[in-house]
Amino acid sequence: MAEVLPPFTNALPNVDVRVVEAFSGTLTDWVMSGELDFAVVTEPPRHDGLEMRVLSSEPLAMISGRDTGRRHLEPVILAELPPIKLVMPSSQHSLRTLIERYIKVGNIKIERIIEIDGLFGSLEFIRNSDFSGIFPVTTIVRDLNQGDYIVNPLEDLQTTLEYFLVHQTQNPLSPAARELVGRLEEALHRTAAAWTRVVAKASAAAA
Repeated sequence: MAEVLPPFTNALPNVDVRVVEAFSGTLTDWVMSGELDFAVVTEPPRHDGLEMRVLSSEPLAMISGRDTGRRHLEPVILAELPPIKLVMPSSQHSLRTLIERYIKVGNIKIERIIEIDGLFGSLEFIRNSDFSGIFPVTTIVRDLNQGDYIVNPLEDLQTTLEYFLVHQTQNPLSPAARELVGRLEEALHRTAAAWTRVVAKASAAAA
């Protein structure tokens, strides 16, 4: 949104924009009630009268504080790491379910878990600690060279997180909403492509 919203508001000065952040289930309920025109969510619940499509599919990466001592952009195999200190969202978040699945089968060994809801709070805690988190690459790709975090591609978990666009079937998106969705979709694809280039460059350098 930080990349997309400023040029959108400049291009459409007469369009009022309201942006809200919440869990996928809550956002979907607000779309169903008509409070929101559309939402971008992960793993939306199925509802009659709700139209959905995938906007973007992104790989996950490990994001750590510098105190962990890991090497930036070096691929890691989570199953081979010693027990890690992990920041996770609450059980209401679909990412939590995904990560817990790998913990239960032994792909991730845990020393300690801290639960934080909210991306910025999680990243700020990670930056100032020896904890790590597993997030979609969109959360960090623009800050890869800032030196605040250590980011590692995941070699053993070929898991992606899908972002869905949801809106009411009987209420097609307005031209302004379609314009905003199109810009969001383009930004998500650019981010995924940027991450692919970064990983390829790091792999070539290591070789």
